[in-house]
Amino acid sequence: MWCTAYSFEQVNTGLERLHVPKWNLRDSGAERLFRAVYTNRSLLHLDLSSNRIGRDGAAIIAQYLGTNPQLLTLNLQANRIEDDGAAAIAQQVMMENHTLQRLSVQHNELSDRGLCALAQCLRSNTSLHYLLVWGNQFGPGACEAFAKLLADGASRFSGCGVDGNVGVDVAAYYVDEKPQVCHVHLADRTGLAHTRDTVKV
Repeated sequence: MWCTAYSFEQVNTGLERLHVPKWNLRDSGAERLFRAVYTNRSLLHLDLSSNRIGRDGAAIIAQYLGTNPQLLTLNLQANRIEDDGAAAIAQQVMMENHTLQRLSVQHNELSDRGLCALAQCLRSNTSLHYLLVWGNQFGPGACEAFAKLLADGASRFSGCGVDGNVGVDVAAYYVDEKPQVCHVHLADRTGLAHTRDTVKV
């Protein structure tokens, strides 16, 4: 089924999957898309990867996360949400949204502030099972935040989700007693790598 974002609400209010990668939506397109899907309460999986969405668009997405209690998967890979966008999304996931299970913000020009906000939200949110953050700028603060998260025996992410039920796509190691991170491939089991049976817009 093909439709435009602007007629989406009228076409299908029961849509569960929306797959729109590489549509060059940018912030203005993201705003119009979310205006159209705002009243949809059945949307479970949303792929907005590679759309040049910036921090303003991420703020709109964060607002949507606070109003849509059903969304399970959000793929924002290869956008430009930066630290402000990541912090806005992390705040919603930590305070308002308790259903999102899978989130990808890989390759989004994040640095320590945004990455630390995401690591912190994992400590209080119990629904988020998979977080993909590789491809961003891990400085000392972000490396330490994720190293502590993965080493904390009380954390669901201790051991990087080796039980297959939870996971972060980075693992920690130490060089001269300073934490570093490396990539761990989780995409196949998160469902964030390939979204099938989707509606293209």
